[in-house]
Amino acid sequence: MKYTVQIFTGGWHNELYTKAEVLEQINQVTALLDVKRVIIGWNLNRDVYKAVREILTANIELYLWFPVFSEIGEIKQMQVAADIWGNPIPAYQLQEGESFEFYCPTNAKNHEQILRVYDEQFAHIGFDGVFLDKIRSQSFIGGVRGIMSCGCPECEKWYSNAGIDFAEVKRIITESNCGNALEIKSYSSSEGLVFAEPVMQGFIDEKQRLYQYHLARIVEEFRSRGLKIGMDVFFPFMSQFVGQNIFQLMKLTDFIKPMMYRRTWAPAGVGFETQAMSEALGTRRCSVAFSGNENGTCMDETEFIDQLKPLVETLECDVAPGIEVNYDEKIVRTDGEYIKGSILAAGQAGCREVVLSWDLMKAPMKHIRQISREVEVENGRFIKNEKNP
Repeated sequence: MKYTVQIFTGGWHNELYTKAEVLEQINQVTALLDVKRVIIGWNLNRDVYKAVREILTANIELYLWFPVFSEIGEIKQMQVAADIWGNPIPAYQLQEGESFEFYCPTNAKNHEQILRVYDEQFAHIGFDGVFLDKIRSQSFIGGVRGIMSCGCPECEKWYSNAGIDFAEVKRIITESNCGNALEIKSYSSSEGLVFAEPVMQGFIDEKQRLYQYHLARIVEEFRSRGLKIGMDVFFPFMSQFVGQNIFQLMKLTDFIKPMMYRRTWAPAGVGFETQAMSEALGTRRCSVAFSGNENGTCMDETEFIDQLKPLVETLECDVAPGIEVNYDEKIVRTDGEYIKGSILAAGQAGCREVVLSWDLMKAPMKHIRQISREVEVENGRFIKNEKNP
């Protein structure tokens, strides 16, 4: 198993760690694990990234962690996403520098500002690639309004050209409760969501095409700058709601990281997002009842494998599921056994790599040492790592 490690240096203006702290953590982890990539960002102190670039061996790639349709508004003027009624989508403040305020994916000025941030702040550092985060709409944490976005005039024109009538979509939501409007007829990890209401099916399907088209244009610009591409996406069940057709996105990227956050009580966490969905729709008929246990793990390992396996089987790009290694008493109570179980499940799904997420700086070293002793996955089981007995 190969590892990508992910470090959040802080929002644009709030630096969380010193250069010395970051270098020490990377040196410790690369000594224990077979690290393939380092993803780091997105604070504006470029000295940290230059220093990391200098210490990495030639076989470890350096990716800039870069938010696309969120967070940019803190340093550049951006058009905020609207719902289909024309109202701004509410943000969700997780921590300083991460507001989860989402922007219109269609607006050309937004695209220019996204690329300008990279060119002005990061182009000279020598990154091998960019890891594109927030490539979606708001989720159910913004209620149904978050899902029914963006509905600005530019996006409404896109939907209209595709035969989607916003007036009819609004009528259905208004005249029936939200749970009925978005009732799921069936779901499979290979075929995705099928909605009972054809009009809503059309909206959700077209939303994915809208994001795919505009993201492809941004990816093309980054590739023209000589950069490889990585992508952060929701766990497959929830991805379609936020505008992500993972099977199609895989055609644009070198590797993709489904956020398989089974112990995270924060945005992108499986339990957090599915509960927000149930609350927004007012019914549990519309959510997947993933299994859980007394340790707070949402989605058992069989379900974890089922979500990932169809992605691996496409062979479109590397699939590296995100597994939390950082610890926080309130929002992400990880331990070594949970991490090992997730890595094992990833191997059983056919993955040859994982991303240790989402902030290596907050990962207890005992977690890293524990998995380093049994790091290889062979035929669906751990084998001892002779380097770290």
